Amino acid sequence: KKWGRNRIVNELKMRQISIYNIKIALKEIPDSEYFKTFDALAEKRLKQLAAEKNLQKKRKKLADYLFYRGWEPEMVYGKISEISKWEYIYLEPYRHKSKHYSALFRINWSK
Repeated sequence: KKWGRNRIVNELKMRQISIYNIKIALKEIPDSEYFKTFDALAEKRLKQLAAEKNLQKKRKKLADYLFYRGWEPEMVYGKISEISKWEYIYLEPYRHKSKHYSALFRINWSK
């Protein structure tokens, strides 16, 4: 089904599979195949999003798609940063005077 490890773990927990058996099952997934599947899935979704002109929307749609399927955040953000030379860093929300704020910084790593 081309799911990431997070989604696999959650689905198996829902079916009341023991943590011991889940760990054994995850060890059976070869890393090379796992990364190939991730890359293929991300590239397929990027082709579907080719009509989207807004880069930020394209990145968000790709991230939402991959997170929904349970892929690890490091892998998702790594793939998203490949889309362009810009990388976005999100700071955790904080509370100030009964309002919630969050920050998103854009860093150009190519300079």
